[in-house]
Formats: sequence, structure tokens, C-alpha cells
Amino acid sequence: MLWCGWALAGVVAVAAAPERLRRPIALAVVVVGAMTSPVLSGPYGLSWLPVALLLKSVLAHGVSEGRGVGANMPQDIGS
Repeated sequence: MLWCGWALAGVVAVAAAPERLRRPIALAVVVVGAMTSPVLSGPYGLSWLPVALLLKSVLAHGVSEGRGVGANMPQDIGS
């Protein structure tokens, strides 16, 4: 439950930030989560799971990559 709350707070912080600060804030959220994951108690061998959750939800889904693949390509390449 703690990690879901941390991921949600990270996504909200990334969404509220200006465009140029979104990636550094997302990375900071993931790094803090990765540093505290081994310290907190949990099932043996599953300390990687919160890091994967944070990477996927905050860094991968929280930060947009622009307008999409091929956004700068001209529409009529063949003509």
C-alpha cells in the first residue's frame, strides 16, 4: 500500500510540474523509492518489485514523449 501511494504521489507531482521538469522529478521519485525499498521490511527477495512499479507507473507513463512517433515526418513522403 505504501508503494502504490508513493507512485500515485509521484505521478501527481510529475503531472503538476512544468514540461521541462517532468523527467527530473520522475527520476527523483524513482531514485528515492529505489533507495528506500531495501530498507523497509517486505517479503524476502521482492525488494525489486516497488522499483519496477515506480519505473513503470511514474517514469514510463507519467512522462510524455512529445507528439508521438513520426510527428516531425512529412505526410507526403512519396510525392
